[in-house]
Parts: sequence; C-alpha cells; structure tokens
Amino acid sequence: MAAPKGNQYTRKWSLEDYQKAMDSALEVATTDDQCFTVYAAVKDTGIPYSTLKKACEDYEVLAPIKKDIMDIIANRIASGAIQGKNAPAPSIFMLKNLGFSDKQEIKHTGDSDEPITFKGFGFKRLSD
Repeated sequence: MAAPKGNQYTRKWSLEDYQKAMDSALEVATTDDQCFTVYAAVKDTGIPYSTLKKACEDYEVLAPIKKDIMDIIANRIASGAIQGKNAPAPSIFMLKNLGFSDKQEIKHTGDSDEPITFKGFGFKRLSD
C-alpha cells in the first residue's frame, strides 16, 4: 500500500522547525490542564513525536525545552495525585514513564566485603 498523498514522511525538518514545534509543545504543556504526556504536548505541532524525540537527542539546544515540558507534566501529575484528583497507581506509572523512580539504591563502600551488622537497634513495643 502506498503512502497517502501529501504526507510528510520524507520531509527534512530544520532546527528552526524543531524549535518552533518544541516551543509550541511547551505552551501546550503549560496551558492545557489535561496534558499528561509529552506525546499529548507535541501531537499538534505538525512534526511526528518520534521525529521530535530524535531531534532532542541530536540537538542539545532542544534538551532544556524537553526537560521543561517533562517537569511541567510531572508536576501536574504529582500535584493531582496529592490532591486526590488523579488515582495514585496511574500517576506512579506516568511518573516512571517520565524517568522518575520509586526506589533508592545505596552503595556502601566499606573496608571489607563482609555484610554489615547493626547492634543495639532493637524494636520495643509501645506498651513495654
């Protein structure tokens, strides 16, 4: 099946085109309270999401705009979850898709490979 007429699959986009699209996406992310994904922010820019994603990797000047979009969306998701507007599980899932993590890894650089044991840390019932 041939590609539809008028498609822009092979169009070469300029850095200026990318910057205009990312600025437009930033405006959408800032003003649209229902914008919960980067895809939603860029969908009406005229440039495919995958193309903009690749452009952000290729051009360092676009990275801060993408980070701003992601931060705005993450803040909207987290605030909505805290206020009870968004369900917690989907909010956590969306934040993980934006690069956040709900676990913390701690590396210990001790003198030996022996496991660390803590002494004197007992649990006591409140009634005792």
